[in-house]
Amino acid sequence: MLINFIMFPLMLCYHNKDKTDFRWSAFYALAIFATGTRAFLGVGALIIGVSMLRKRPALAVPLLAIVSGVAFAYMGSMQQLRVFELSSELSSTSARYMQYFSLMQLFWQHPIFGAGLGANAIVIRSIDAPYSYELTYVALLAKIGIVGSCIVLTAIVVWSTRLMKATGKWANILTLIAAIFMMTSTNPYLINLVGMTILAFIIALGAMVDSQRNGQVDMIARDRTLA
Repeated sequence: MLINFIMFPLMLCYHNKDKTDFRWSAFYALAIFATGTRAFLGVGALIIGVSMLRKRPALAVPLLAIVSGVAFAYMGSMQQLRVFELSSELSSTSARYMQYFSLMQLFWQHPIFGAGLGANAIVIRSIDAPYSYELTYVALLAKIGIVGSCIVLTAIVVWSTRLMKATGKWANILTLIAAIFMMTSTNPYLINLVGMTILAFIIALGAMVDSQRNGQVDMIARDRTLA
């Protein structure tokens, strides 16, 4: 699933960054559907929808209305497919439902600084990795507390704002951030070695772009001074 996490939604975002690429969008949409992952499907719809609204609004609005109408009409029958099935996750017996209340109980026991990254709640997802949970951000809140969450959130906002100013691609970066958030909010992709490596790589790219921009600004200022 980590390969799917890297390849499908993120590459879909890449191919639609400047224009709506229907060929690659269709390919990745089918690949996402084949995985049966609901988070990926929602992210794919978000990426394609934002791209079309930005580049082809005259086509996007009626198409959105048609897709919404079809989805509403066939909502009951589509529940038979796992990728469209949501009702089980709202049940009190679902794994994520139980994880949520267990993690919130852990959070209220250690609200300020958290219980630590290696901590686990009463309900665990895996015996082999008891610290790993599908509800990534609820787990992080319980593990790093209010103080740690504020630090992480501030760092993300500052970094993403600097990156958007450096590139000027506000819509693309906001879509990418929303996509990563949606994919990782209900799946344990970040709280493991591979997930943290992916996140570090993305942050490194942003730092590189920001550094290049600052270097170009300094060069222009130096040329003006010499002139």
